[in-house]
Amino acid sequence: MQQYVVDEFYDMGRAVEQLGAIAEECSNEVMGRNNVYSLSSVNWDNIQVTEYQKPRAWRLVGFEERSGSMEETQFRVQGILVGKELPPVTLSGNIAQMRRARRYIRQHVRLFGGNASAFEQSADAVEKAYITFAGNFPDDGMARWDPTTRENLPTIEASSRYLTPKGACDPESALEVDDMVDPTKTLRRMMEDDFVHGPDNKVAYKKRIMVNGIPRRQDLSPVSFKLGDIVEAVVAFVCYRNKEGEAKMTIALRALTLLDSSHRNTAAILRMKNRISTHQGNMNVLKRRAAYDDDDEDLRIAREKMAELNIYGALD
Repeated sequence: MQQYVVDEFYDMGRAVEQLGAIAEECSNEVMGRNNVYSLSSVNWDNIQVTEYQKPRAWRLVGFEERSGSMEETQFRVQGILVGKELPPVTLSGNIAQMRRARRYIRQHVRLFGGNASAFEQSADAVEKAYITFAGNFPDDGMARWDPTTRENLPTIEASSRYLTPKGACDPESALEVDDMVDPTKTLRRMMEDDFVHGPDNKVAYKKRIMVNGIPRRQDLSPVSFKLGDIVEAVVAFVCYRNKEGEAKMTIALRALTLLDSSHRNTAAILRMKNRISTHQGNMNVLKRRAAYDDDDEDLRIAREKMAELNIYGALD
């Protein structure tokens, strides 16, 4: 049974309240940073759309002072993890099916923020990113963007594929797959000579810790992320051509950081207690007859004698 779900035992109200406070802390961390923004507060004047090759894509980029060149702009958004497809990848089905799936398997998260203002502003920023791209294509050149929702409130979904076709990636930019992402080397076996793990496929998995009052990120296994966690996703906005020739915007996942797991743990404890109490309430008491009829007769006679003794004792 899945232990971590967002259900009636999960206190969404308290989680959303804490999300607001955490989002404010994280926003302060990037304040004044170059080409890194909190998605809820973006200076769009410093961002432009640029086309790149291998793979061919249009990206939101900004000037990076350290390198003295234009680089992909990073955006950070905090939310409650309500959906996920995270490493490791496991082999299922036959080899032929897995080979066909190589191009499409992905790392994916879905974030929810309830009515937290920072998350609502982040959802608005996603639409602003779409409009920014649309200004660089003909009127009918962009595929429609359909925002996702949960309980009529916005969600933000981000994903990155594990592999890139070899011909669509600069050979010099190919990367090794991290052992925490691919502990069984399944992805490395699936690559064969046709695919590589490139920069667009790499997702960093981290946990936020405090060291002497200063926030730091340390490596964390992807399996440690559970539904109900408060997390921070680092994303980028990228457009690719779809089969119809339109530019389709995607929210690319670049990193995922665990910020707080207390609410999902509390829900898991409540869920277990409820399951135990329900089980005890429905527990049947097994009645068992004697193995031999003689035993039943002996027991009946003994009870009658005990009853007689109790009666005489009361009369005395």
